[in-house]
Amino acid sequence: MKSKIDLTEILADKDFGLRMRFERDEIAAFFKPTDAHDEVLAERQRWLASEPETYMAMLPEGVELLDEAIALALSTHTLPEALSAESFQQLDPLGRCRLLAENWEADFLLMKPDQGGVFRLYGGGLCFPSHWDLRDKIGKSMVDIHAPVPGLNEALGRQIDGFPRLIKPGISWERANWGLSRAPELNLHPSRKMPRLDAGVGLDEVWFRLEQQ
Repeated sequence: MKSKIDLTEILADKDFGLRMRFERDEIAAFFKPTDAHDEVLAERQRWLASEPETYMAMLPEGVELLDEAIALALSTHTLPEALSAESFQQLDPLGRCRLLAENWEADFLLMKPDQGGVFRLYGGGLCFPSHWDLRDKIGKSMVDIHAPVPGLNEALGRQIDGFPRLIKPGISWERANWGLSRAPELNLHPSRKMPRLDAGVGLDEVWFRLEQQ
């Protein structure tokens, strides 16, 4: 994933506000292995081995999207060299989803419009969530997925819901999303009951969390 991020843009000297900001980037550059590649894959594989049903999900409507994601990962050479198309073809959809989730450094979520044109989440591999459960979100729309975030849908719901419809094939967009955490862990799945921020937290307990999407 992209390693150089301008924090002066993310943490601009202005009052806090919910904003949408995207920039164009190359897909292969975004998904390329980082310096922490081996460490990240080892952790991904550990979580998927212990609780696969917690960290991946796949609805029938998402299988075609999954196969497109696998083809993308293979064509951009962002998977380990030992994996090939044949490695995936011999597996069922859940097996293909797990193999991709174990070997692609980034989490991935698979969305497409339903018959009414509403984008919904149909599958993915999510080992490093920020206090949310993939199983609670599967099949839901963007608006429903973001409902727990205070003020987000009121401020940006229409833009968030509409943006995927504007994306053209072959063009990728990237954004940085940041937050604060009370733990340095990548995996903040709610089932782990990691400590949360509260009024009594000390500055030395606060971690800056940056997600590239």
